[in-house]
Amino acid sequence: MKKIAIALTLLISTSVHASNYEFCKQIEGFAEEVMAGRQAGVPASDMYRITEGNRILTPMVKVAYRRSTYDTEYYRKKAIAEFKDEWFVTCMEE
Repeated sequence: MKKIAIALTLLISTSVHASNYEFCKQIEGFAEEVMAGRQAGVPASDMYRITEGNRILTPMVKVAYRRSTYDTEYYRKKAIAEFKDEWFVTCMEE
């Protein structure tokens, strides 16, 4: 969860000069952390508290917590990989 708070700070302070690819790689990293938290059982309220007010991360948390959690490591990793890829591709399309 500390990583998400740090990432949120970085997102807010991201340079206007950063390329779209670099920005989307950051989004991908945040998505990975959010879904990893979801799969690890971090309460939604904790995630919302960290991302509150951020126009990108708050919707990301909402989407993540509507997804299922898994009992096996294989499916947890798969869910995380799919989630981060989905956010990266969506970001690149913008």
